[in-house]
Amino acid sequence: MGAGDPYPMYHVSQQQCLEFCQKLRDKGWNVQLPTEAQWEYACRAGTETPFFKLPEHIQETWSLEGEQKVSTEVGWNQLNSNQKVQMVGQKPANAWGFYDMHGNVWEWCLDKWKAYDATWKIDPPAETQGDKTVYRGGSYQSPYYDCRSASRHCMQHDQRAPDVGFRFVLEEDKTP
Repeated sequence: MGAGDPYPMYHVSQQQCLEFCQKLRDKGWNVQLPTEAQWEYACRAGTETPFFKLPEHIQETWSLEGEQKVSTEVGWNQLNSNQKVQMVGQKPANAWGFYDMHGNVWEWCLDKWKAYDATWKIDPPAETQGDKTVYRGGSYQSPYYDCRSASRHCMQHDQRAPDVGFRFVLEEDKTP
């Protein structure tokens, strides 16, 4: 992927993503991979639904068919991708202006894999211990339900997959 390339960065390991973020930090950018909590917060954009957009008629009569339809309206998955990565920004952005949060490519997070604790309701702590690292969002190869806001998977931080990429968080400069 080169400058101006309209596709997401993908087929990279989490380790490569962290190295890239470090190079940007060395140049003065305050960037990092998102934690799982940050990723899901950005994906949901103030909603509590499986996808950031739910037409009113579907909210009233929720169904499997309705959820599949919404999944293809807001993202790329097995149902509509022709099994290939799509150009960024072809589907609508969520309420906060983020594109492709549901599908296209999974996105690495900073957290190590840990089963969710039932007591966590808001902003779970970032997990730093473990052998596997979390990625979120679903991909062009995923069934529609893996593209939901809460869907999560994991693999070793040095592994790559053709449908796993990343986006980074530009953090506020906290120097006085």
